[in-house]
Amino acid sequence: MAAASASASGEKKRQAQTQPSSSSGAGAVVVAGGGAAQEPSALTPWQVLAGVHRTLHMELLKEAGEMAAACGGDVHAIVFFPGGSRAEYHTFRGAPIAAARARAVARRRREAQEAAAALRGVVARDVSGMAAEEVEAHRRKLLALRAAVVRKLQEKAASAAANVAAGDDDDAGRSNKIRKIE
Repeated sequence: MAAASASASGEKKRQAQTQPSSSSGAGAVVVAGGGAAQEPSALTPWQVLAGVHRTLHMELLKEAGEMAAACGGDVHAIVFFPGGSRAEYHTFRGAPIAAARARAVARRRREAQEAAAALRGVVARDVSGMAAEEVEAHRRKLLALRAAVVRKLQEKAASAAANVAAGDDDDAGRSNKIRKIE
């Protein structure tokens, strides 16, 4: 019996929430569960548009701030309000360019040092304590590594020669021809 009365009171609350209010005008308030809320149907199109604009505006500003922090440069955002009545200009400062360049150079230097250390680990091994099979396997690795380096150098030389033959390079073999993008 208690469950039936509880479900009946719950049903009355749901009906009170879904039934339109008898008061006139926009902004009618329905009280349910002790709180006041504006009916969704009472919102004008401009209020809906302003709410959507506010949400998208905050999302844009958040992304612009993240981009400025990630890229290290300044990001400028201009937000136009609905109706074209006004606009807001926002500037997000990133890290100074010199500091960003210094970090990039340090990162590249660190990566090069790590690659060199890994290469030294492959190349520089003490063969005095190795068995004959291990020495032969190490020799094959070194020959394969040498062949890869020679192949890469030949590819670079061939591409530089192709640029020189085409006549579109400076003295260092770099292309300086302006090409039309189609």
